Amino acid sequence: MTFLLLLLLLAQFDPASKLNLSRIQEQQKLQENLTQAILSNDAALTDSALKQNCNPNYQVNLSEAEVKTLMALSPRMYHYYSNGSDFRPLHIAAGLGETAICKLLIASGAKQYAVSKGYDWVPAQYAAKSGYPDLAQVLLGLDPNDDRYRIEISLSRQKLVVLQNGLPFLTAGISTGRHDKPTPPGTYLVTDKIKLQRSTIYKVKMPYFLRLSFSEVGIHYGVNPGRPASHGCIRVGSEEQARKIFNTCPIGTIVQIR
Repeated sequence: MTFLLLLLLLAQFDPASKLNLSRIQEQQKLQENLTQAILSNDAALTDSALKQNCNPNYQVNLSEAEVKTLMALSPRMYHYYSNGSDFRPLHIAAGLGETAICKLLIASGAKQYAVSKGYDWVPAQYAAKSGYPDLAQVLLGLDPNDDRYRIEISLSRQKLVVLQNGLPFLTAGISTGRHDKPTPPGTYLVTDKIKLQRSTIYKVKMPYFLRLSFSEVGIHYGVNPGRPASHGCIRVGSEEQARKIFNTCPIGTIVQIR
């Protein structure tokens, strides 16, 4: 017997139970509204539900129709949701890149570092892995307007440029992923800095490792034969330059790969 059914039975005899049932039903309706608001990227509806004291940390259980909507919006987030569990509103909104809604959720008490099950990821990871590095910065408590440093990588020229306040600060020759393991283009952010990383797959050292958007791809010191030759990472051929990039660029630095 479900808790809701038990309350329905008790409500026939106990006025207090009837009141509790009414509150539970009201909260369920608010949660349904908030879920719909997220799936439709409706900040006004989100704000309305939260102002009515909707719990921002409830477990999201999408209906069959809502799952189809999620799949249409983001096949990537559909995959994550279908293969994970214990998703909260902030996980879904983050993966859909809904900055305004994420800010409303956080302001109402949504837990920024709540971990979903299956992938064991926090909301910032869903944002970063879905291609929203600026939102990931917000979810990590970083300032997205802090663009003192930025890294631009050219796959065609095999060049890396660190920009400081919009001006070239350091230029380095690199070796990106070979044709069968290409470095994926896109916009990322530095999410980890590990002075001496070791690849668990290829068993090689990767000094001065800057992880990109929580992935296995990163910038590090390594052999540069003058052409794409890595397994996907961005190798900086000069140890001195790799060290300087590592020491200069903080976590949260945006990395543009073209």
